[in-house]
Order: sequence, then C-alpha cells, then structure tokens
Amino acid sequence: MRIHRPAGRAVWLAAMTCCALDALPGYGAGQQVVDSVAAGRTLRRPGLPRNSWYPVPVLSRTEVTGLKGQALLALLHRFALDSITRPSLLFVTVIGTQKHQFAAASGGEVWLPANRRSIKYLVQYEKSPAPFYGIGPRTTPTALELVDGHTWLGELMLQQVLRPTEYVQLGLTLARQRVVARAPGGLLAPDTLPGSTGYTQVGLSVGLSHDSRTSTYYPRGGALALGQLIANLRAFGSSTSFWIGTLDARRYLAVTPSSVLAMQGVLQGAWGTVPFQLLPGLGGDGLRAYEDNRWRDRVLGRAQVEWRQGLFWRFGGVAFAAAGAVAPSVSALRDSQLRTAGGVGLRLLITRKVEAYFRGDYARSPDGTSALTFGFSEVF
Repeated sequence: MRIHRPAGRAVWLAAMTCCALDALPGYGAGQQVVDSVAAGRTLRRPGLPRNSWYPVPVLSRTEVTGLKGQALLALLHRFALDSITRPSLLFVTVIGTQKHQFAAASGGEVWLPANRRSIKYLVQYEKSPAPFYGIGPRTTPTALELVDGHTWLGELMLQQVLRPTEYVQLGLTLARQRVVARAPGGLLAPDTLPGSTGYTQVGLSVGLSHDSRTSTYYPRGGALALGQLIANLRAFGSSTSFWIGTLDARRYLAVTPSSVLAMQGVLQGAWGTVPFQLLPGLGGDGLRAYEDNRWRDRVLGRAQVEWRQGLFWRFGGVAFAAAGAVAPSVSALRDSQLRTAGGVGLRLLITRKVEAYFRGDYARSPDGTSALTFGFSEVF
C-alpha cells in the first residue's frame, strides 16, 4: 500500500501508535522470532502470541482527494506456535475522501502448520480516477488524462508444498471495471483501445515458486523465485482473451547482523487483446520516483537493489536504486528508453513478533521527478 507525500505526518503518528500497542500485553507481547521456512526440527514457542491486532487510523489531505481518511485493521495469527510456521496476516481497510472517492478491501495470506500450504485472497472495491498517459515507452507528462472507473476485484491463490521451499500455485481472478468518465477528446474517447469503456476479467493462473526466505516481512536471507501464467479467455467469461506471464526473482544477503542486501529482477509480458488497465506497468513500487503504471506496454523488464541498515531502537534506514523499461515486444526491450530512480528511506519497527516495518521512502529520477511514499512492510 502506497501513501503519498501529504499524508506523511499522520501516517508516522499512526505507526508510532502501533509501536506503543505492540508493547502492550493485551496486544500479544512475546519474544521475537523469525518465521523461518528452513528445514529442521519444529520447536514449540509457548511465549509467542497466537493473535496480535494492529488498528491504524490515518488522516491526510491531497489536491486530488481533498481530506482523506483511512482506517486499517490488521491481525497477525499463528496457526502453530512453533519456530517454522509463518504467521498469517488478515486485514480490512476503508478509504473515503472529501471528493467522494472511496475504496474498501479485505485480504490476507494464511499459512497452515509447517507451511505445507498457504491461501492468499483479496476482495476489493474502488471508485476513483486513475491517471493514463497512453501506451509505449515514450509517453509524455502532457498526455495525462484521468479515467474515472468503478472496479470490483476478487483474487484467490492456493499454494501447495511439493518439497521444502518448493511450491505449486493455482489461482483465480475475477474483476470488472466500468469506466464512467473520460477526458473529452482524449486518448480513450474514440473507444479504440481495449478497456476504454471497462472490462471483465476471469483469469485462471498456474505457477511454480521457490521460497527460502527467512521471513515474509523482512527477509535476512534466502531467495524467492516465481514463474506464473494467467489465462484470461472469453470462454471463461472475460470480455477479451489475453495472457499474462511473470518471472520474479529475489535474493537476500545478510552482510552483517544489522545489514541486508536485497535484489529483485522482474520480467513480465502480455499478449492477446489486453485491456489497457492490465498491461504491464512501470512505476510505483518498481520505480519509486514515479506513480503506479506511469508507462504501460506489452513487455516490462525492471530491476532494483536495496541496502537495509538497522540504526537504533526501532529505526532503520535504506538506500535503493532501480531501473526499468517497457516495450511492445521482447526484442524491442533492449532498445527501449531505460528509466532509472534512486533514493533513501526510513524504517520504523511496528512489531517485534515478526519484524514488520512501517516505511517512508524518498525517490528521485534524473529527469527531476520525485516522490515521497509511505507503506507497511518492505517493497520486496
């Protein structure tokens, strides 16, 4: 979840509130553990809390939204009090703004004992305008137009262990967007782009992953490698037929007891009659100086590296750099304009039970674009 610059003060106050709640016995105080998936003997930890609740209220104001209020309630639940089973996360959030924008979501990631299987789900409704700059690697800021849509989304992903650290995934995505307002005379006005009036998505996905991370929230070692293919066919009920494939590789190295080097590389492609909203997008958490989906096209390649350093008390710092490009095909990707960004960030440990952090990042690009964003847990 990304929270932009004007929300900063209120968000950091909310994070400090979480730190205070984390220290209260009523919120499940107990010794810190690492939710490791490494093979080994399962040890029962009677001092661990089974449930830990974290309510987070946030008030902010932006030019786009006016006064904005957000309420987030998160639950960390352990199905087994041992040293192997990862904690499960369940959350609900509601966002409302002075300009009648609204979003509500409920989701989570459930890990069953010994991490033999997991279930991820998300149910979301959103009513808000989204920026669209066109399609291609060289779209300019002057091409910006806002697309006002109502979106309903449901996602379910089941993950089953094949052997330690190796998983197979099966998933279902149901989504529907209705575009209710577009810029007069804009790129979408002639209804020539798929998705210009909205779309319906019914997607079935299959994937394989290797996950040896020492933690799902703040990995200090291990790796994550994921290959996934989503089929969205008219025979299933989608408005058009298209496919989306993703390769995502991450590596974490503990350089010192208080320092971690994190690296990520992503390659994503889409083919078929793809709604423009679902084309691979560069920006957001993948290139933090820019907004989500600043550039869209059929192929995306990006990479980022981040140094994570513990400082004092509950505070930590990061330095990061990222680069990426979009193109109409894989062969055209190497000749596409490379976009880069770098920056620094501050981390605040909000719970010692699973070493989960609240983050604030400032990123800047060579063309002068910058962003200050906030969120919970690490970007990758």
